[in-house]
Amino acid sequence: MHAIILAAGSSRRFGANKLLSLLNGRPLFSYALENALSCPEITDITVVTRYREIEEYIEKNVDILIRFGQKAISVIHNPFADEGISSSIRIGTSAVMDAELHDEGTHLFGDASASSVIFMVADQPFLKKDTLCRLTASHTEAVKRETIPVISMLCCGDMSGNPVIFTRDFLSELLMLKGDTGGKAVIKKAVSGDVKFFLNRVYTDDEKELHDIDTKEDMIKS
Repeated sequence: MHAIILAAGSSRRFGANKLLSLLNGRPLFSYALENALSCPEITDITVVTRYREIEEYIEKNVDILIRFGQKAISVIHNPFADEGISSSIRIGTSAVMDAELHDEGTHLFGDASASSVIFMVADQPFLKKDTLCRLTASHTEAVKRETIPVISMLCCGDMSGNPVIFTRDFLSELLMLKGDTGGKAVIKKAVSGDVKFFLNRVYTDDEKELHDIDTKEDMIKS
């Protein structure tokens, strides 16, 4: 499973670069990266960002990060971040598809655990590692079990949010997103259309896990 970490937000409501702001002594974006590194189902990680500071952080620590997680990590600069989150989704998705085409000898989507892409946001620090592992493992089992495409999402009660996992059947749809529109638009289109797919909901009892950081007050409350 390939993880795409979306780390190019403008932080308008925060009033500063929230992804570099410290939460319990650590940069906010590092929580998503550590979670992805610790998840056994995730084999490759692509971070899409507009911020040179995030690129430098990963470049500086890449040897430690790779040893820690035994995963391939790449960073892609997004020069179109002002367009909205769709630009990061398209750039990350394109990178995954290019990796499949140019991979030497090994087909990136050769088995159930490698046939999907998980999108994670970099401002969701309360997501627990165990929850991410449950979500990814449940998705892999659903892909093995079902004969139709699978989308998996994290939920709490009636609320749903990130991360979201798509089988490769939806990558072309993700490439068509425009503006400040995320993967939920692809899910809505699939639900309202004639696409047969299995929506795999994985639940947490802690609503806080779905929350992202929008303002400085959110950091204080944490």
